[in-house]
Amino acid sequence: MAEHFRNIAQRMIGKPEGGISYRELEIQTPYTFAYIQKIVTGKKPLPKNADFYENMAKALHMKPEDIIEYNEIKAKELLEENPDLASALLDEEIRIVTSRLAEMTEEDRHAALEDFINLLKERGKIDRK
Repeated sequence: MAEHFRNIAQRMIGKPEGGISYRELEIQTPYTFAYIQKIVTGKKPLPKNADFYENMAKALHMKPEDIIEYNEIKAKELLEENPDLASALLDEEIRIVTSRLAEMTEEDRHAALEDFINLLKERGKIDRK
């Protein structure tokens, strides 16, 4: 099952019991020790390019598909390259949501809408007013 990169890295990097060191990653990837460490510790944001995760996965002896951020990047690329697929996916989501809303009580619909608005606020998609 796929995991977030930072969780994988914190479990596998810099651990004396069979892990890999930051210096070894620096040798095996095009990234510096300091850059990798800042990403793992959250001092730098996670990269938004698939190459980073492909390089890190190879050095960590795993598949890039085991990293959630890699899958998100590849899914976004796929949808950008295939607007018809993106449209069909959105149409299906609208159908599912509409069907679920129709089955809810007025009170449940209101609560679901509030939850959705809060989620959008958390993700920075709408103002936090």
